[in-house]
Amino acid sequence: MNWRFLLYTLSLFFISCSQAYDGSDETLAHFRNVFIKDTLMTSSYIDLEKYDILEPVHAIKRDGMFYLWHTTSYDSIIARINPKDNTVIQGVSEGQGPGEIIPGISFQIWRDTLLIYEANRTRYHVVNDNGEDLYLSDYREISKDPSVGFISKIHLLTDGYIIQGIQQGLDNAWLSTYNNENSVTSTIAFPDYEAYEGVDSWYIGFILSGTIIALSPDKQKIVCTHRSGGSSIYFGVIKNGNSVHEVKRWNYQAPILRKVLLEGVEATVETRLSPMSFMGLACSDKYVYAVYAGRTIEEYGITEAFQGDHLLIYDWKGNPVKHYLLEKPLYSLGYEEETQTLYGISYDPEGVLVEYQLNEEGL
Repeated sequence: MNWRFLLYTLSLFFISCSQAYDGSDETLAHFRNVFIKDTLMTSSYIDLEKYDILEPVHAIKRDGMFYLWHTTSYDSIIARINPKDNTVIQGVSEGQGPGEIIPGISFQIWRDTLLIYEANRTRYHVVNDNGEDLYLSDYREISKDPSVGFISKIHLLTDGYIIQGIQQGLDNAWLSTYNNENSVTSTIAFPDYEAYEGVDSWYIGFILSGTIIALSPDKQKIVCTHRSGGSSIYFGVIKNGNSVHEVKRWNYQAPILRKVLLEGVEATVETRLSPMSFMGLACSDKYVYAVYAGRTIEEYGITEAFQGDHLLIYDWKGNPVKHYLLEKPLYSLGYEEETQTLYGISYDPEGVLVEYQLNEEGL
């Protein structure tokens, strides 16, 4: 069976009904019992429709400008917006020819370089900006371990990389780290949910394909979570530039799963009554910022369920610090240290870019 067709088919089951969600939220209870939440108001609001960007996926702010990965058109999937003069540059086509990319699965800043990862060619590309156009150049190839069937998330480390995907050769591995010789250096296990007992790791890997990974500015600490598949968050330290060791892990509420028959084969999928979890992560030296949804597709629909209006702030030991309600829910999250602002994509109902100003302490 074609891989893309299989993912599409499984996604149809993902919005099928099953047992009811009881409405409790262990993630918010972790904060609600101790800290008072305030509403954080937007400090800036950019309507992306006026730039012909209708389906933004992720935003990165660099040198006062926003770089957006979007799926509005095959002809241009990356845009650069300068909010000071309201100008936009579009570039990089989706395809398999020279200078094109398909599909992109990771958009990140690494050592002041803007990178996008291409799953088909297992390669990172540099997104270049010459002031008039955006274009790609090769950065590095990741020759993945043959046991890894598919990479759905990847992030560079100082002396290696970390991936999430279908990892049949690594039992119970949610994430695995590799050195630059492509040897496994450490693994992070799947969240310890009773719902996952007896479920093949292939299906758990798919359910957790919305994994989010963020590193501290010094690249010595890491935090990982996932949009669906239950609510959990992992805090770790990075040793030797490529090996992750746990500091704290919170496994909050479990996912709601069901078994279905797919072309005569039993498969395990998540249902539309399972709450969505964390939508974005960003980090400072002191804090981890996490946008949390806690919404179900059954109640909110797909677009609204994948936006979070709770900003949960942890320290790097995994302790809860503060809980804000956000004026505009976010689909993604970024942090700019120089201005102490958080930013991200929201759908209102079309794509917009919003910023939230933190205080001098980053709270």
